[in-house]
Amino acid sequence: MQSKIIRFIGFCIILVCGCFTVHESKAASVERIITAEGFEIWYLRELSVPVISLSIGFRGGSASDPIGKEGLSYFATNLLDEGAGKMDSQSFQKKVTDNAIHLNFIPGRDITSISLTTLSQNRKEAFKLMGLALTQPRFDKEAKERVREQILSKIATGEKQPNSVAIKSWYKAMLGDHPFSRPLEGNTKSILSIQKKDLEDFIRGRFAQDNIFIGASGDVEPEEIASLVDSALKTLPSNSLSFSLPEVKFNLEPHFDVINLDIPQSIAVFGFPGIPRVHKDFYAAYVMNYILGGSGFTSRLYKEVREKRGLAYSVYSYLHTLDSIGLIVGGVATRNDAMSNSIDIIKKELSLMAKNGITKEELSSAKRAITGSFPLKFDTSSSVAQILLSMQFQGLNHDYLERRNSYIENITVTDVRSIAKQLLNQNKMVTVIVGSPKGLTSYK
Repeated sequence: MQSKIIRFIGFCIILVCGCFTVHESKAASVERIITAEGFEIWYLRELSVPVISLSIGFRGGSASDPIGKEGLSYFATNLLDEGAGKMDSQSFQKKVTDNAIHLNFIPGRDITSISLTTLSQNRKEAFKLMGLALTQPRFDKEAKERVREQILSKIATGEKQPNSVAIKSWYKAMLGDHPFSRPLEGNTKSILSIQKKDLEDFIRGRFAQDNIFIGASGDVEPEEIASLVDSALKTLPSNSLSFSLPEVKFNLEPHFDVINLDIPQSIAVFGFPGIPRVHKDFYAAYVMNYILGGSGFTSRLYKEVREKRGLAYSVYSYLHTLDSIGLIVGGVATRNDAMSNSIDIIKKELSLMAKNGITKEELSSAKRAITGSFPLKFDTSSSVAQILLSMQFQGLNHDYLERRNSYIENITVTDVRSIAKQLLNQNKMVTVIVGSPKGLTSYK
């Protein structure tokens, strides 16, 4: 979490060099590589620019944090670039900067991710540094206490930010005490309790060969990417510490909570239980959400709330999938005297979608936009590597990139109407509003 301005400048060089577009014909040719050490890599080769990107994921993010140590994964992840092996924080980050390497460690609710992008000429040093960070993190006292203070400051700031309060409260209302409802960064008490041994135990327990997913793309032969991965990760323990999550018990009753805060506008988060990523109706739900609130200026919610009535500054919805579950999440931000009307319009649109579904014209337009924009997701080697990682973690087949648009094309009006009726049930709707909305009070 140390300042990375100089590193950012170096990464800009990579970013300029690393932009490319992967056409669907290329996107289909994903290779599955098994290395000599037994790591499986999903790889898409791209020779047009001298850049290599790697994305690594370990199952088990904040949801696997022990009770009383919430925020452990977040704390540990933010220390991984603060010194490794024989290098302290300053020495490690100087090596990263001098070699124009982009190395990022990303905490999540159900996965801890690592993103590496490097110029091909610096690949050996880049993979060496990444490997050291994952296998020999130092957790030095100075870095540990500095990062601890940064996290505590973030927690304190978040407690005063309406958006942060709204989304955290919404997760708690929807998921109850399930570990997925925890804030990534934990809480003040838990962060203060975390010691070096806790950080070391997290790394040993999660970062293991049986718990890893790897995606890669760039200017390198398959045999060499396998060798680079082996050299960096071969000293990872073979087995992770087993852990299991309790079954998610969604809130299945109407929940409407107003958290009073003296601010000029209110923030609302609303949503429903969804479906997992591998559910057979996921693509129908994806199209439904795109038309409802996921397509920006062309969505129903935007047109009705913002364009026609000027009630809100922003309104949206999206599908959020976690390990084995899914959520439908929406939001609206508006002045206090307009929130009640905005919520009424949103509920009306949800009812119309659940009752009548979508039109043929809406479906046709959505299909063109969704399939036409798909290649744009592959504009850099790092985005390709991240997609290949996500495919594995979400349980998708290696030919997903080739088949994905056909899944969208096969969706019918009937499919969308059916899933909308199932998912957009306002008897299961959870809404949290932060602000001073006029005419609205809590009910549960």
